[in-house]
Amino acid sequence: IDVVKQGEKGHEVFVIRSGEAVVKVVDDTGEMRTVASLKVGDYFGEGALLTEEVRSATITSETELSTFKITRGQFQELRLHEHLQFPNRRAVGGGKQRAKMAKKPTPKTPEDVQFISSAIAGN
Repeated sequence: IDVVKQGEKGHEVFVIRSGEAVVKVVDDTGEMRTVASLKVGDYFGEGALLTEEVRSATITSETELSTFKITRGQFQELRLHEHLQFPNRRAVGGGKQRAKMAKKPTPKTPEDVQFISSAIAGN
């Protein structure tokens, strides 16, 4: 069963509680190939969660799979984006470095600017 599909827009990250899954990507020739295996404690979907990019791979369960799911809203509400860093994993996405488009900045209120300035100064 596909949990997420390459190219879909995503809004959540998953952590595997039990079971196993595989990471599959469509390569340059259009062929689907397996590039990694996932097990208990592994996670996927962080790219879509953090940057709103589309899914870079298809995750397919190999056994009965149980996951924790954290939505973007929950992630931000818990302020996890301030405390967690996800390493760059070359297996997901087939090891390709894709060009990323920067989004236009969102408008900032004077309060937002003050908050950001204070955060940077305190770093």
